[in-house]
Amino acid sequence: MKKLTYILFFALAGVFLYSCESDIEKVQVKASPVAPVLTVAESITLDRDKASDSLTFAATEADFGFQAAITYYLEAAVAGTNFESPIEIASQELNPVFKMTVSEFNNALIQQIPESQTTNMEMRVRAAVNSSNVEVSSDAKQVTIRTYGPPSLYLVNDAHGQRLVSANNDGVYTGWIYTDGTAFTLRNGDNDKIYGLTGGVVTENGDPIVLAKDGYQITVNLNNSTFDSAVSSWGIIGSAIPPYDWSEDITMVWDFDNNVWTITGDFVQGEFKFRKDDDWAVNFGDNDFDGSLEQDGANIPLSADGNYTITLDVDNATYTVTKN
Repeated sequence: MKKLTYILFFALAGVFLYSCESDIEKVQVKASPVAPVLTVAESITLDRDKASDSLTFAATEADFGFQAAITYYLEAAVAGTNFESPIEIASQELNPVFKMTVSEFNNALIQQIPESQTTNMEMRVRAAVNSSNVEVSSDAKQVTIRTYGPPSLYLVNDAHGQRLVSANNDGVYTGWIYTDGTAFTLRNGDNDKIYGLTGGVVTENGDPIVLAKDGYQITVNLNNSTFDSAVSSWGIIGSAIPPYDWSEDITMVWDFDNNVWTITGDFVQGEFKFRKDDDWAVNFGDNDFDGSLEQDGANIPLSADGNYTITLDVDNATYTVTKN
């Protein structure tokens, strides 16, 4: 009897499974899904004055062989990188036609590529079936794209991308720079014109600008062709610092990698403080000797003679003293 019960159970289970299988529509991805086809211009120049204008990037729909919930991604990458680090411009479900403003497109690009320059790029549309690893991409389209940033004058041949900015887009450019004494010119990011300083006057294709090694606050007025610079840097002064009598600052050097001021030298047992622009109006000391600085704070002690590296982080009002 027990044997007959088992037979009946398995027979009924087989009927049930066959019935369920017949009720489920089998979903199978095409062996070669049809990828989207993107249409894009060979050259795109983005204009700050047209930031609110509309852009459209159209692609055809992907076909995976069944009614799929597809997310489309519009991507860009520097030409020749094989999309190793793609820029995701936009993504949306079920619709391979992307619409956005010039500003939105520009802002997405300048997260990875330079402002106010022309870059050889590739663009594509990637289609992915939601909740799966199935995806296809359109062929990459070659396109040169010129981006924009705020109205800027860039230091030519400067490895650190320093610039002056016209906050009001009125032809007056200001900013802080640090120079090691190397001569430089200025490139207008909007039209690539080069400006120099000839006889104290800002002129197109003028002579290179030469400033002594230091930090400077600079103003360039293209409306009246004037150039103004004022030293804006930090230094250390004290009985531990040459000439050891609180009479003269040693100017610190700007560290672009760590965004701090730094100085390395032979100092003696004594005290020191940080000063801005060789003046006591802005000076930092350490009241609690805890590495945190205060305006008009206490003198910072140096306990022994030696070679030291001293750093100053103005933004966070902190410093370090390291004996080498």
